[in-house]
Order: sequence, then C-alpha cells, then structure tokens
Amino acid sequence: MKRDARIDNLRGVLIFLVVLGHLYDTVRFPTSVFQTTLIYSFHVPAFAFVSGVCFKYRGQDDRRALKNLLFPYVVFQLVWYLFFRYVLKTQPDLQFTTPYWTQWYLLSMVFWYAAATLLGTLGPAAEAAVMVVAILSALLVGRDSHVFYLFSASRTIVLFPFFYLGVIFSRHESLRNFCRGIPAKILGLVLAAGAGVYYALKKDAFNNLWLRHVYPYDALGYDWQVRGITLALALGIILFLMAWLPGKKVRLLTWVGQNTMPVFILHGFAVKYLQNKLEWAGYFKQTPLLALPACIGAALVLTLLLSAKPVVWLTRPLMRWPFGRSR
Repeated sequence: MKRDARIDNLRGVLIFLVVLGHLYDTVRFPTSVFQTTLIYSFHVPAFAFVSGVCFKYRGQDDRRALKNLLFPYVVFQLVWYLFFRYVLKTQPDLQFTTPYWTQWYLLSMVFWYAAATLLGTLGPAAEAAVMVVAILSALLVGRDSHVFYLFSASRTIVLFPFFYLGVIFSRHESLRNFCRGIPAKILGLVLAAGAGVYYALKKDAFNNLWLRHVYPYDALGYDWQVRGITLALALGIILFLMAWLPGKKVRLLTWVGQNTMPVFILHGFAVKYLQNKLEWAGYFKQTPLLALPACIGAALVLTLLLSAKPVVWLTRPLMRWPFGRSR
C-alpha cells in the first residue's frame, strides 16, 4: 500500500495526544482526570492500529524491521538509565527486560512485528481466526496476576488485536474504501459520541489506570467485561478518526505524522524534567485554570519542536540499525 496522507494525519493527531496525555499526568486541574481518561481510552490502541497499517511483510526471514526497533530500544534504555541517574538523581537498575516508561511501545512493536511476520499473508478466514484468538487473549490475560511490565507482556497481548487489525486494513482495499464513505462517517460519529457519553457517565467510578493495559483485574478491581467495553469503544473512536480526518496532506500535521518517532522517543525526557526538576505543577496550584492551556501549549511546542527537520536529522542514526545491511 502506498503512503496514505490520512494515516500520516492520524499519526500527527495521535502523537500530539500522547504528549498531551503525559503532560496531563503531571498536573491537576478541574477536568484533567476526565480528559486524561478520554485520551487514554483510544490513543494507544489507535497507534497500535496505525503501526499495523505501516507493517510490510517481506518474508519470514526478514529481520530489518526487528533490528530497526530493537536498536533504538536498547540505545534509549541506556539513555533513560543515565537520565534517571544523573539528571533526576534517582537510583535505577540498568536492565533491558522492563522498559522505562514510554519504551514499552518499542518492545511491544518488536513482538507484534515478529508475530505478523510469522503469520505471513493469510486468507480472510484465517485472518478472522487470528483476530478471535487475539481478542480472547487480550481479555483473558488480565486474569493472570503475574503479567505486568516484564517484557511489556500485558500491553503487547492486549493491544495486538489493534495492530493486527491495522495489518488486515492495509491489505484490503474494501476496508479502506469503507472508511472514506458516508456510512463510516455516520457510524464513527455515533460510536465516538457514545464513547464520550460512556466515560462521562462513568467518570466518578472509572479508574483510568484500567486503560493502561498493564494491571491484572484483581489488582485494580475490574474485569474482562470492562476491558472488552473499553477496547470496543476505542475501535469506535478509531473509525471516527479514520472517517473524518482529511485524506490529503495538511502541511504541518502531515509532516508531524511522518516524523513521529523523534517526538515519541524524546518527549518523555522533557516531561519528566518539567515534572521533577522544574516542578511546574506547583505553578498551577493557585491558578488551576491555567493548567489546561499550559498543557496544550507545551504539548504543541514539544510536538512541533521534536518533529522539526534538525531534530529528525540528528536522531535518524539512533532510529535505525547501523551495522551493515539488514536482511
């Protein structure tokens, strides 16, 4: 599938929401919990979906994508260790089995790409069977009290259905055509509105940690039905975004969407520095209403700055396997 501006635009929106959600985590203002819940309800499942759309099957002996994901994971695990130790003055363990903060997504991508490569190209019936198994696994893994952060196992399993849905989407022109049509716009709007109503009605009883896809059910007092509902609502919002986002280039938005990796990799350092060294949350204790525009403004600045050409150029050697030609 050739490059799709709609996907790039979606990536641009999502990376901004990733940065904004992490900034929301650092402050509190009147609507911060509800807005954080809305963002976390779909932005990572949507990113997993987009990653699946961008997956290209090159044969079961292809190692290029895995090396290009493992290399930055290892490099930035080391960078995060140094950052925590020498900038934030904490005492982390140097290890590579439990990802530091946002690093989990790179490790999950390694497993998703490996699984999609092993599965190869399947017919519609086999694709449906894989999706059924993936969904059941996503619902059942929450019953295992031992699956947490190690190797990003829980998130990898829970979000794999969205990744594989993206793989299927990229292979079927009929699905792409459907998302461009009026029925998809109407259905997506209805489902997205329903998701907003659901989270608004449940806001006092809903724990947005459920949406991190890490904790077993018994650790936070929820169950597979809640996970099933939230994953279904995330799918509805993804359909809404796919149907309503423009399918042509939109200057800055498309550019940001084409260069999300530096933003994703680097924004966490800025957020942690703001939170722990500058203690910027303290500035909003007396004026909490300023926190919302401050978070939006900071997220916009970070997103544009870290996707700028000089940053993309400087970080490119760290985003690709540098030793010889990857097969």
